[in-house]
Amino acid sequence: MLAAIGLVAVLAPSGGVSYVERSAGLEQPRMERGNTEFEFADVNSDGWLDILSVGDHGSPRINSEQQGIMVWFGAPDGRWTLFQTGNFGYGGIAIGDVNNDGLPDVAFGVHHNYSSNDFGNQVLEVVLGDGTGMNWTPWDDGLGLDGQDWGMFGTDFADVDNDGLLDVGSISFGCCDGLHVYRNNGDGTWSRPFGFLGGNSSLLFTFAEVNGDGHADFVCAHQSGTVWFGDGAGNFIRQDTGLPGVPQVGRPGIAAGDVNNDGRDDISFVNASGGVSVYTWDDGAGTWVDLSGALPSSGTFRFTQIADMDVDGAADIVAINTAAATIYFGDGAGGWTQGPSVVLPANCRLLAFRAGWDADHNGFPDFVYVAEENCQPFTGGRNRPRFFAEASQPKAPLLFPVSPRGGETFRAGGVRFLRWHAALTGQPPPVEVALSLEGMNGPWIPVSAAAVNSGVFQWRLPRFLPSTTNAVLRYRMAGAEAITP
Repeated sequence: MLAAIGLVAVLAPSGGVSYVERSAGLEQPRMERGNTEFEFADVNSDGWLDILSVGDHGSPRINSEQQGIMVWFGAPDGRWTLFQTGNFGYGGIAIGDVNNDGLPDVAFGVHHNYSSNDFGNQVLEVVLGDGTGMNWTPWDDGLGLDGQDWGMFGTDFADVDNDGLLDVGSISFGCCDGLHVYRNNGDGTWSRPFGFLGGNSSLLFTFAEVNGDGHADFVCAHQSGTVWFGDGAGNFIRQDTGLPGVPQVGRPGIAAGDVNNDGRDDISFVNASGGVSVYTWDDGAGTWVDLSGALPSSGTFRFTQIADMDVDGAADIVAINTAAATIYFGDGAGGWTQGPSVVLPANCRLLAFRAGWDADHNGFPDFVYVAEENCQPFTGGRNRPRFFAEASQPKAPLLFPVSPRGGETFRAGGVRFLRWHAALTGQPPPVEVALSLEGMNGPWIPVSAAAVNSGVFQWRLPRFLPSTTNAVLRYRMAGAEAITP
């Protein structure tokens, strides 16, 4: 077991934030209505984040132009360029490297598994990428074949058994296909150590690490429970003690992230009054503790995200309703101060929201959402994605470690995602990542000599790593260096 405890101060900008819309290219393809999920990832390894989805109810090509895996490629000029492939859709998506070849792969859970071939004919699939973001090869034997006959949706990757291979989890599309976690056998086959059918869901699912044991947990919007602790062998138990009662369709707007800088993920969600709630797990007391404080206790919010939007080292809450996306700045100790609100173009319903990724390399996180616009009585409108970038311009290269940031427990031999923001004034240079087990002065063990500067690196921890509380990570690129705090 490797406990990553940082030792030095943040090397990053901080201050007020403002946002500008940069959605050119996202107007294609023509979407329809219904829920969807959007994720950021650099699937062509050019250093610029892309946006991925498998679309809404109109995919594939049902009163729309959507189909299969949709990639909007990012570029330094802020425009998005669409490429899509496959005959399926309407669901959730996740990105990671499942076969450890260094290339991004994709998992998706869908309701419209309409394909006549192996690419998209199951409600849950994993496909291998070739590094272009345009070609995908099914790697999915055994997925979604445990009684799921309606559809899956929110999907995520984590190494649930710390064997060095990413596993996959997914939640039902509404009722009644339940929750399922599948272990990656490393050969294109998958086995299910955990899962059940039944119950309603609000479609959201994400892996997290809540109780500090270094094993993957997950949080979800399911009627049967919100938080599930993993044992490192692929088994999970519900742990909702101290949380309000679970709504009939699961807890809406659920998200995970570390709001109090203890190295453990906390949760945010939309409460029964439409306000925003934040809870942290107290391992000693065995209960969830309310950290909502000055957050709005009521409202009309639809989604929440936990992300350090002002890059001050303390996570913030971003909550969105049809009127605006509002930031509530955190102080790292459970205190909240309302920040700016970004007024949204007129819409009648929100369908997806993702914040916390720096797509334009100015060093500050951005956000993307999908809303139903041009709404008409009885007939409704059409979904439209929009991307908002933080508006400041970088004056010099800077690196900011996002995760880990200190206090996390990493298991030797397992897979974890390292995240950072990089403020750049040109093309993204590679990032050198190194590990010290003895504090900020080294000696340094290479992690990656030249990681793609997309803000995320999938790290397969060596099995030889000893237990330590002095581990830090160092990030270097041309003109900048940072060490995890």
